[in-house]
Amino acid sequence: AGVVKEEDLEALEAEFGPCHVCRENDTCYIVARLVKCTPRQLVELNAERYPGLTASSRLKKGTLLLLPDEEDPPTNLNPQPTGTAPAAQPEHAVPLPGAETA
Repeated sequence: AGVVKEEDLEALEAEFGPCHVCRENDTCYIVARLVKCTPRQLVELNAERYPGLTASSRLKKGTLLLLPDEEDPPTNLNPQPTGTAPAAQPEHAVPLPGAETA
């Protein structure tokens, strides 16, 4: 898996096509919003390069993500999860005022 410098991006794009150099703690969700694609597209395009990559994986600074071609537009930029349980709240999280507690 490659960690690259942003100044190398032009040469990498010539070789691999559209790509993005991540900042520390970027996720596929964050990058997808920046480049107007879906997190799923990013995960699928980069799964071979980064086994175990998920939409919420925290990425290191300099991680190179391949991006979908402009000819491959996303079908839904704001997907709503279906059939999934709500994420557990971390113990250190502070509940919002007025939020119900179980």
